[in-house]
Amino acid sequence: MMYIYFAITLTGMILQLIGADILVKQSVCFAKITKIPKVYIGVLLCGIVPRTGILIPQLWKWKTGYYDTFSFSMVTSLMELLLILGIAAMICEIKIPRGIIQKDFSYMILVSIVLLYLSADYLFHGKHSIRVISQVDGAILIAFFIYYLFLIGKITFLGIKNSENVKIPSDFRLWCGIGVVILIVSEIILLCFGQKTGNYVLNKCGMKNLRFVVNDILTFLPCFLISIWAVRREQTDIMVGNVLGNIIFYITGEVGIMSLIHPVMVSISEIYEMILMCICSIVVWGFGYSKNKWNRIHGCVMVTIFVTYMIMKLV
Repeated sequence: MMYIYFAITLTGMILQLIGADILVKQSVCFAKITKIPKVYIGVLLCGIVPRTGILIPQLWKWKTGYYDTFSFSMVTSLMELLLILGIAAMICEIKIPRGIIQKDFSYMILVSIVLLYLSADYLFHGKHSIRVISQVDGAILIAFFIYYLFLIGKITFLGIKNSENVKIPSDFRLWCGIGVVILIVSEIILLCFGQKTGNYVLNKCGMKNLRFVVNDILTFLPCFLISIWAVRREQTDIMVGNVLGNIIFYITGEVGIMSLIHPVMVSISEIYEMILMCICSIVVWGFGYSKNKWNRIHGCVMVTIFVTYMIMKLV
């Protein structure tokens, strides 16, 4: 049976490579024929849309009473923020428009703080308060997500409207659809079968305490692969948008939807992870705000923070 799981997991990884490549190609094509900033194409097309494939299995687990997926995605957000941006900055200098730093990264910091506030009631209302993201909290988070979607939609509409003689290739929608479907299907495959495969390998190697890493990596993989293809094509704006879209969608949309279905209980360790997420978001924002770019030194600091965090988590 495990051989079948291995084969299915490998198939899912290959599909993710193919889907990520298709989406990045179509994003570059769309950016060339419109005046929409590449970052926002990355947010929507490479970040938010493919992320829905991760949400489907999690909602199924939620329905069947498996309520501890929350911390996995929180760690994944840290991986996306620190590892992807950090490694990319170590490879090449990433220039980022001032407006993206001031608006979008500031919005990411805002929703991170909002999530912490809604989760850690006892920090603000006394130790007898319950650490839970309620259904009302979920509605608030979804409202933040809808507002951000509205802003992205407005920018996209104005970009298309201001573009002269826009001729979108006839096969653009087809290939975008194919790329999205491939990524979503591959994500479902990996989250359903890859977790069992990874746990089996870790058990055989006597490293059961690292089983949580499997979930983190599987959730992190789509964003990572899309970012690799974007950097290879020298499209760092799309890579930045991909990271932004994934993090903002998780914090507002994904957690919001899950908590609407069932209130999310939050552990102390998860509170610490959210505090770290807020701090790291501010640090990354500060690096970009100072010179409108992330250089190799910034990248080294980001990666060092994440590696230190993982060592402390494992020890």
